[in-house]
Amino acid sequence: MRKKQTHHLVYLGVRGAWLAASGAVLFVAMFFQARILPGVHVGVVSIGGLTRQEATSRVARAFTDQRLVLEASNRTWRISANELGADCDVASAIDAAFAVGRTSGLTDTVYRTVARSPIITTCTWSDGTLHARLADIAAQVGAPPQNATLTYQNGTFEIVPDHDGAVFGIQAFKDQVTQSISVGAAATVHLASSVGTAAVTSDDLKEPKQVAEALLTRQLTLIAHGTQFHVQRDQLAHWIIVQVMTRTDAHTVASLAPVLVGAKVTVGFDDAAMRAYLESLAAQVDVAPQPQETLMSAHKVEVMKDGVPGSQLAVDEALSKLMQDVSTGDTVTLDLPMIEVPFPILYVTPPPAPVPTGKAIGVDITTQMEYDYEDGVLVYSSKISSGIHDWTPVGTFHVLGKTVKQKMSGPGYYVPNVPWILWFKAGGYSLHGVYWHHDFGIRPRSHGCVGEPLTEAEWIYHWADVGIPVVIYKS
Repeated sequence: MRKKQTHHLVYLGVRGAWLAASGAVLFVAMFFQARILPGVHVGVVSIGGLTRQEATSRVARAFTDQRLVLEASNRTWRISANELGADCDVASAIDAAFAVGRTSGLTDTVYRTVARSPIITTCTWSDGTLHARLADIAAQVGAPPQNATLTYQNGTFEIVPDHDGAVFGIQAFKDQVTQSISVGAAATVHLASSVGTAAVTSDDLKEPKQVAEALLTRQLTLIAHGTQFHVQRDQLAHWIIVQVMTRTDAHTVASLAPVLVGAKVTVGFDDAAMRAYLESLAAQVDVAPQPQETLMSAHKVEVMKDGVPGSQLAVDEALSKLMQDVSTGDTVTLDLPMIEVPFPILYVTPPPAPVPTGKAIGVDITTQMEYDYEDGVLVYSSKISSGIHDWTPVGTFHVLGKTVKQKMSGPGYYVPNVPWILWFKAGGYSLHGVYWHHDFGIRPRSHGCVGEPLTEAEWIYHWADVGIPVVIYKS
């Protein structure tokens, strides 16, 4: 009986402990429903009990404030991970921290809450930023290896010799920095260096130098609108480029218009420099279009001044031809391709009507134009030829009469069958059609009358009424 009672007491004790543990876990789960469970760390940064926003802010601040100590050649630099181009994935680390202890199953929940390890962040690198920062440090420690180069001076190419320099173990350095900043702890990182040799030596440039010198002797003549442009030696040198080729790079080789493609060095013409030259040439040879001046009226579209198309250097096409020709020929003459540029249309505003109502004719002997109005609106227009020596009278007149056709004569002229006559001043002054010349809108030609092209004269004759005003003026 006593043994049975003992077993019962043990059962009750275990059950009570289980219930107490369950209650504690439930209490923790309820209290920390919107918070990270206690004891959770991202690296060395404690974020237990914090909300997601609070934890994100604390971890981000820790990584931003964290300074690394870099050592190289007995010198030190204090620098942040961001300045080295490292970007830590704080958001993913906080997601992982928030998930700790929240998987299904009571045993797993208790285990993950009690037996946890720090969460490690992952980092990505901006290699451009890292290499630029390390290059700055390297310049203070020791110059890196320098390749031999070709330089153009005083009309010839010269070889600038190579020399050895310090080389840093970039990948090992990145691994050390990543390990340090991923846990948010300050650390000292050693930047190891060794002596490195140049990839391109002076001997490697002997043949490229000979090729470049030969390219300088090429004769290039570009022609546009009949004008010749001779490419000078110094300009050719600016086009020639010596490219170090550390791998097969078809795009780079093609863009160079290569003449020599070697294992280490490619010599050719730089398309960017050639394009810049052609664009500067375009500023000299491009011709701007001249606009067509057009007058719109109710019954006619009058071209006051003919437009003239322009022309523009087709830079892309010219570059393609030039790169092909200069790469293969010692003497090159290239007619530069031009593109026709259409002329724009400029709509001209007519002068105001002489009177606001009714029909009226206005004649501008300066511009050699006639304007026909009705109730203040332009309904028709015509180019004209007025009298030489200012023989056409200026002033306000009226249509005195109309004659379909008749002979006109005077000192030095005799013209039969002059059509569509509108008389406006005594002494034989009229507006009429002209069939014996076509110099309308250009210059005066008559003995005082206002001459019009036949088609326009006929329209105006039928439209005009006797008595309407005729105003002749100089603009």
